[in-house]
Amino acid sequence: MTGKITIIRETSNVVDGRNKTQSEEYFRCWCEISDLLSSEKYAALQQSLEETAVFKVRRCRKTEAMRMHLKEFSVIYKEDTFKIYSMTPVEGESRFLLKGNRVS
Repeated sequence: MTGKITIIRETSNVVDGRNKTQSEEYFRCWCEISDLLSSEKYAALQQSLEETAVFKVRRCRKTEAMRMHLKEFSVIYKEDTFKIYSMTPVEGESRFLLKGNRVS
């Protein structure tokens, strides 16, 4: 299934001695949306990651920059937010698999 996602970046700044979190739109793109494989689903259930989705996005400068800072990023798809916990290169490293758990 193909869909459009928005990748959000959350940054934290210190203002008057307190952490202030700021969210901004980082990137919008088309992707293929799928579910986990059966072996991955079993491992995710053991880690209490019940509502997990996989987004296959193209590799570009923006997605490449995300690899080292995954904790700052989340995906919005159909008004649901998914916190990214894994990013894996696939298809001859021309695409990335973003695995995210739905935030309730």
